[in-house]
Amino acid sequence: MNFDNFFISSRFSLSAALRRLALVLICAGLAGMPSARPLAKDQPAEVIAVAGIKFPKQIGSFRQTRSIDNEARHPGMGVTLEYKAGPTGFANIYIYDRQMPSIPTNALDPIVRTEFDSATQGVVTLAGMVNQTVELVGRYGTGTPTSRIEFLCAEFVNTTEGRRRRTFLYLTGAHGKFIKLRVTLATNDPKDLTARNFADAVARAVYD
Repeated sequence: MNFDNFFISSRFSLSAALRRLALVLICAGLAGMPSARPLAKDQPAEVIAVAGIKFPKQIGSFRQTRSIDNEARHPGMGVTLEYKAGPTGFANIYIYDRQMPSIPTNALDPIVRTEFDSATQGVVTLAGMVNQTVELVGRYGTGTPTSRIEFLCAEFVNTTEGRRRRTFLYLTGAHGKFIKLRVTLATNDPKDLTARNFADAVARAVYD
């Protein structure tokens, strides 16, 4: 696959150096990073079903604490699942379609890539609105060497009152919906796989 076609420049551009970094990261994402451990077959997971997808209520140290139906006030914005992991961090899963008739099941489809572009820019814009600074570390795809690209990912370092934390945006299209994850960790450790493991667990629920 030609990963040059992966990067989007319509509303959010990356420097050449960052593009090279992202290419390294996508290779690491597909080949080098371990996935979250699968659940034992004799221990069925507690799940919440949204759009035909059974999302685990417990993902690693993250526990689902609330589900929000956004449709009444914001048609097309679907459902939000909130997760908390105590001092480790927090995460949200967004399942929505923006009232589009069908979202392709393909992370690299132009419709999904455009939404990813918009969501990436949204992280930067929101940080500025709440007096935070955010640095884009890179954008890449996640998956395994034998699978499709399961999620597009944008990785950031967020700084609030001198405190630096890693925050991640994951996005794909599946089951006629956009599936977007936001995972924010309590630390700024580039080797911490907590967010990646969360995304891999959600990918299994989405694609299995």
